[in-house]
Amino acid sequence: MGAEQEVPAERLRSEVPIDPAELGDFADTFFTSQMDALHIPGAVFVFVQGDEVIYARGYGYASLEQQIPMEAANTVVRIGSISKSLVATAVMQLVEQGRLDLQCDFCSRQPIEVLQCRRLAKIAFDFPPEQG
Repeated sequence: MGAEQEVPAERLRSEVPIDPAELGDFADTFFTSQMDALHIPGAVFVFVQGDEVIYARGYGYASLEQQIPMEAANTVVRIGSISKSLVATAVMQLVEQGRLDLQCDFCSRQPIEVLQCRRLAKIAFDFPPEQG
């Protein structure tokens, strides 16, 4: 294997064209099969690129008892613990971009206990403790 080449930042930010019809076909097949296999009553899938919603659809039911369908635009879905993974991913992306330091004082200007980013990462997704 050769040495890894650095990808220019402007290329990383460029958008890859997404065909909404192809995405919809993939999402329909995936969600239908997985929801059946895993006995999931309902889900909403929304794909956003930039500021534009490329695809949005509800699958299954928001209420099995009342047979209320999931609707991407109207069904309220509680995000629950998945938000921890999303925040952890965002934090690590900022670290990779050099825009956040895991050793920084997170609340250094606040009149509350100073929290280090590494401590927040530990809370969010069991990031290993500081070495040394």
